[in-house]
Amino acid sequence: MNQFVYTRMLPALLSLLLLDACGAAPALAPSGSAAQRHLLSAPAGPSLASLVNVTTLAGPTNDDWGHIDAIGQAARFSGPACLALDAARTTLYAADMFCGSPRTIAVGPNAAPAVGTYPRSVMAPWGVAVAPDGSLIVSDCYQQVVWRFETSGAARIILGSPGVRGFRDGTSLRGPAPLCEWPQGVAVDANGIVYVADTDNLALRRIEPHGNVTTIAGGHGGGYADGPALTAKFANMGGLACDAAGKVYIADSRNHAVRVYDPLTKTVATAFAGAIDGVDADVQAVALDGAGHVYFTDGAGRRVARATLASHLAEVVAGTGAPTTIDGKGDQACFTFPVGIAVDGARHLVYVSDFDGQCIRRICL
Repeated sequence: MNQFVYTRMLPALLSLLLLDACGAAPALAPSGSAAQRHLLSAPAGPSLASLVNVTTLAGPTNDDWGHIDAIGQAARFSGPACLALDAARTTLYAADMFCGSPRTIAVGPNAAPAVGTYPRSVMAPWGVAVAPDGSLIVSDCYQQVVWRFETSGAARIILGSPGVRGFRDGTSLRGPAPLCEWPQGVAVDANGIVYVADTDNLALRRIEPHGNVTTIAGGHGGGYADGPALTAKFANMGGLACDAAGKVYIADSRNHAVRVYDPLTKTVATAFAGAIDGVDADVQAVALDGAGHVYFTDGAGRRVARATLASHLAEVVAGTGAPTTIDGKGDQACFTFPVGIAVDGARHLVYVSDFDGQCIRRICL
């Protein structure tokens, strides 16, 4: 990795993170709202965190950063952000922000966790998703674009123009390029429709397979408002995830919430908002297990949590809140700043990128 790029971009990233953690007070929902009725709280019974195991799958346990392809803890990362699993659940993709390339980690049954570098580079990859046809969707937040890398080797920008900040719908195939500003999370539904968290515009963008880009939620300034999608408001937009019904789950960290866009009703609702064990949930990214749970990373809280969609109850899966890298039982394990998350529901595994710890963690449920 180019250290010059790292040192030039680090202040910008830290400013973004500090604004999220220490900026203006988050716009919480009014008293009695759906958001406050869904405050996160631990279900009764044994602690889930006491039953799971956390290990460091790839990267160091001492926060050492770099760009080294190797097996397991001999590999080095430089700011691993969002994660995505392929359809076979044998390859985990990590958007390695300061490395400038997505990374691959072998995660198949009995596979050694070999770390590689995807053969395409971007300036600052943050979001990553795998399309049904195997294409890799990657957001480059520093260059203000979203890329589509085909399995054939072809590559094209599907949203944005390199280095140009803006907010404009349109098509990536003709006419003025549709624009975005600091794109982060990306997700793809079963029909190949790409969704993008246009973070600085506080808007959810939709990209159809033929290239048409539309704003489908938000885009009218920061705040907290559910209801019709185009009048909904967000305070931040991070990682995204799609469920089998096509709903889009959105990490809204400054509202301490998971928001949900429904493409059938074209509305936004709050699935969860508030605190776990008295600590506001700094929701960075989300993932679904297909069994009625949404998992999310709590960056500033240095925890991973799971919420049950039917009951609106949530609990800590792993993390004590201490800023270090420690493996072990979930109630003893520690993270430095968890960001990305991916779930293999069939194998009862959760993968987490520890952005400040420069490693990929694995939680065995």
